[in-house]
Amino acid sequence: MRLTKDMKIDEIKKIPELVQVSDYFTGRRDGNKKDEEGCTFQDLNDKYNTWNPQCMIYGVEALIRNGKNGKNRVYSVYSQDEIAADPTRKDVKLIAFPGEKEKPFVILCAGGAYHAVCSIVEAFPVAAKFSSMGYPVFCLNYRTWKSWDEQVLPMALEDLAAAVKFISSRKDELGLGQDDYAVGGFSAGGNLTAEFGIAENGYKKYGLKKPDVLFCIYAVLNLKDILEKNETYLIETMFGRGADRETVEKYDVITRLDKEYPPCYLVAAEDDDMVDPENSRKMYSELSKKNIPAKLEIGKSGGHGFGLGDGTSLEGWVERGIGFWEQLQQQKGKERI
Repeated sequence: MRLTKDMKIDEIKKIPELVQVSDYFTGRRDGNKKDEEGCTFQDLNDKYNTWNPQCMIYGVEALIRNGKNGKNRVYSVYSQDEIAADPTRKDVKLIAFPGEKEKPFVILCAGGAYHAVCSIVEAFPVAAKFSSMGYPVFCLNYRTWKSWDEQVLPMALEDLAAAVKFISSRKDELGLGQDDYAVGGFSAGGNLTAEFGIAENGYKKYGLKKPDVLFCIYAVLNLKDILEKNETYLIETMFGRGADRETVEKYDVITRLDKEYPPCYLVAAEDDDMVDPENSRKMYSELSKKNIPAKLEIGKSGGHGFGLGDGTSLEGWVERGIGFWEQLQQQKGKERI
């Protein structure tokens, strides 16, 4: 089926091959579906001009093809016992895109200000591109905000760690041939990705293998700066109302990264009016000081939420990012010899 930008998302979600994944187009815990209900792809672009209709269609059409080929898989990250112990884990899911067995896998975390997981805009199109280049991909629907009385972090980090454990423990079932992996994220999902690299907050805390690379795309990285500017909305979403400075600073990526931090591929646009590209510049500077392999792309245009980046100055960042990752893989291979 060929999709068009004037088709309504509500109708598209009824396509049989999409029924499994349709609840996770823009996953939310607060039940608010205003970004989907009654909207077409073009309507979403009219609301948010960086949400490219053709990129969204590219991702959804890949899901339809996967469904027709019997490869549309949605996995619960937590076991039934774990969900019974904490029902908020029920909708923590992985949406799989197939790849080649010998390639390392990728986990993608879409953004949405920690209020939503906008996979239809960011994770699905980028997953489709990675998958087309042979990489198995899993898009994570992690827990987001539901009330001002709870902390999204470390809850979402627990979900990402559980996702890595789930995939690594089921390699044969999932058709994977190795343990190497990357994590990528956008905006708030980029923050989640970057937090996962912090030793006391992320992969090391949960006893996991270090990711090969982190793809941090227009990511929120400098929480201390947000705190100093008194921009409370995101801080309160992440840590609840009344969060103290010590709690916030514990999750400030820029000041917490150490020499064991994973290599990074950072992408942002100069005209981003939601997350200052200075976040990415400062991150790159800190990584360089610690001799951690990193690459920074700052495009002249693209805004915030460009996802795959088609039609912007950052078009092709996925291919360039994979090139960076493959160089790291080659270097790792030489070190093993």
